[in-house]
Amino acid sequence: MIMVCTKCGVELKDTDLFCLKCGAEVQIVPDYNPVEEIVIQNLALAQQNEIISQNTKETQSDTKKIETKKVRKEEKVSSLHKKKTKRKTFLTFPRFASIVVICVFIAFFLWNKHKNSFAYQYEKAQVYLSNENYQDALEYLNKALLIKDNDVDVLYLMAKAYIGLNKIDDAISYLKEALVLDSNNEKAAKQLIEIYSDYNYTDELNAFVSDIKDTQLAKGLGDFYLNRPLFSIESGTYDKFISVELKTNTQNDIYYTVDGTKPTTQAIKYSGQIRLRGGTTIVRAVAVNEAGEYSIENIQEYTVHSTVPDNPVIKPASGTYTSPSPIHITIPDNCKVYYTLDGSTPNETSFLYTKPLDMPLGKHTLSVVAIDENGIVSNTIQSNYDLQFDAVFTVDQAHDIIVQRLGEELIDEKGAFTLECESAIEIGGYNLYSFEKVYGRDANGNKICGSEKYAFDVLTAETYYAVTNVAGGYDLTPF
Repeated sequence: MIMVCTKCGVELKDTDLFCLKCGAEVQIVPDYNPVEEIVIQNLALAQQNEIISQNTKETQSDTKKIETKKVRKEEKVSSLHKKKTKRKTFLTFPRFASIVVICVFIAFFLWNKHKNSFAYQYEKAQVYLSNENYQDALEYLNKALLIKDNDVDVLYLMAKAYIGLNKIDDAISYLKEALVLDSNNEKAAKQLIEIYSDYNYTDELNAFVSDIKDTQLAKGLGDFYLNRPLFSIESGTYDKFISVELKTNTQNDIYYTVDGTKPTTQAIKYSGQIRLRGGTTIVRAVAVNEAGEYSIENIQEYTVHSTVPDNPVIKPASGTYTSPSPIHITIPDNCKVYYTLDGSTPNETSFLYTKPLDMPLGKHTLSVVAIDENGIVSNTIQSNYDLQFDAVFTVDQAHDIIVQRLGEELIDEKGAFTLECESAIEIGGYNLYSFEKVYGRDANGNKICGSEKYAFDVLTAETYYAVTNVAGGYDLTPF
């Protein structure tokens, strides 16, 4: 049998104890014995089975221990869970209360922050303004200005609040301040113009309109808005009466007032000269286009110095009369006298006094004024008359008798007429109804009468033509 080195594979001699090449020790293997091999294998197998059996027992023991530990662990976990659950239940309410407190604090913080914001102050001010609570509105507007200084919208609302409190000078001040910050603010400009117009700040209005002419603000307000009526005579003081004319650069209607009130389409529509009487008169005029839009007002103030004419004198005096007496009125120098018989105040459209009046039948109030050449009006003078006398015939009966005697056709060279009786006359101790020929009425409602009258005797029914004589009485001619 050839031996080789187990390390390097070199052939060895039977007598070699070491490999001559690599120096490794030669392993001497004894001769092979089959019986011995079988015994050894059986012993090894028995030993292996014993080891496996022992390992199985140990494994079972370990498994049991592991299961025991697992059960104990689960019991321990369950116990801990129960303790935690109990503890968690105990801690739930305090935690919830803490969360609520925190939420309330956050909400309070946010609300307080909002209450101190500009938007909050501005909104509250608007609410108070809409409810006409101007003092509270000013309180919030002042807070808003502390947060946001020189805010134009706040300044505008400040002006509105002061207008509501009738503190006009303060309102004007805030509007001017707003226009300094924003010279093209149409809202503030219109409000300022309205104040000047409403409170008759004539000079200020004229100056402001002049200042904004040909500016961007003027373009924003519109040409028509600024195209206000023009006066032929400027404000001032005059020693005699004046007549003012109005015109506009457009063909729009003009409305005006002379009592200081704001003109609208319900005011006097301009159609000709405005004649100003004595004293101070404020004329306010506005143009209105077809769309109903208003221009800026033009306001002029006039003072006319003139002596008030003397009062007219009426005779006879007020009283109850059983016999008619002619009524005489003295006419002051350079004046005309106008009268009414219904108690209303006379003016230049009323009856013009030219001769003595017949005393009216029944109860009447005679009102008289004198108007001089400058249009200055005297005080109104009144007399009250109650004419009652015995009569066989009534006014209606007298009317029918006269018509019958005239042939029942009331017409002459001037046209058709009616007979009206409102007064009576006394001639030679006889009381007579006085009938006038009335051909119609003028635009002022005054009767258009002829010079000829008819007189009817209230006791005898005698009828006469009555003609005024030089002395102011009547000459009677029977018919």
